[in-house]
Amino acid sequence: MDYKLLSTCQLFEGLSAKEIEKLFTFVSYKVNRYEKDQPIFHLMDDADHVAIILRGSIQAQKIFPSGNAMQVTVGHCGDMLGQAAMFSPQRKYPVELTALESSELLMLDRENMLKLLHADVQVLDAFLSELATATFQLQWRIELLSYSGIQQKIAFFLLSRSMQAGSSVVQIPGSITKWALSMNVSRPSLHRELRELEKQGLISVDAPCITIHDPQALRKILG
Repeated sequence: MDYKLLSTCQLFEGLSAKEIEKLFTFVSYKVNRYEKDQPIFHLMDDADHVAIILRGSIQAQKIFPSGNAMQVTVGHCGDMLGQAAMFSPQRKYPVELTALESSELLMLDRENMLKLLHADVQVLDAFLSELATATFQLQWRIELLSYSGIQQKIAFFLLSRSMQAGSSVVQIPGSITKWALSMNVSRPSLHRELRELEKQGLISVDAPCITIHDPQALRKILG
């Protein structure tokens, strides 16, 4: 395996490819390849592996009994998936994971993940940070989806991302279609509301970026 690929993972931040390779000396793993739209984990499957994306991108979706699906997140090269589920009391995956494109994943079972964490305190610290980040992102997403109006969802997304970046320019996550899916709204509806906010002078859209001109007005939309 090319250990340089793992240097993009937050788990191994600050470590060289040689140092990462040394960590894996006594750790067993496998590398799985998936084609576009191929499932990786199914909802409520036993959470017996953590996956690290080496190549490609992965979509996590929540499937409801009605058959409707809501995108939870999209993972890219270096992202880790399934860590919270594997160490939870239930040990079940709470979402469907599917390859968005031809992808390659490093798979570690619980025993070998623990070996890796015990081998280096820096890796353990990064792992705990990843878990904390995942919890924060889940709370952020719950708040986003708590807003019923599309303009409210847009305003919350733009204001929170602007605060994180310390800039009035916010980057759209992927395409407008992917952004709409992540907010659980239709693409035409999102386009319509973006145009309306532009018309009011609150924002300007120059994909993949949106510039906020009137943050106070956006806060008023949130109520």
